[in-house]
Amino acid sequence: MSSQEANLETTSFSENPSSSLEQGKSPETESKSSKKRKWTCNICGVQIKRRNRQSHLDSDIHKNLVKLQ
Repeated sequence: MSSQEANLETTSFSENPSSSLEQGKSPETESKSSKKRKWTCNICGVQIKRRNRQSHLDSDIHKNLVKLQ
């Protein structure tokens, strides 16, 4: 991981600095503990802020990938 990436991790999770160590866990269990963490769509593989999850699930990109499966 480059120092620039590490910087992005700490700024996006400012109240939870240890979260970068927990990236390896499955997205469902990891993101339940904190609303500010990133969420990964299991279908698209998209990483977004958890509060934007619903808008992603409603998006055309997501719906098209669901149809393809």
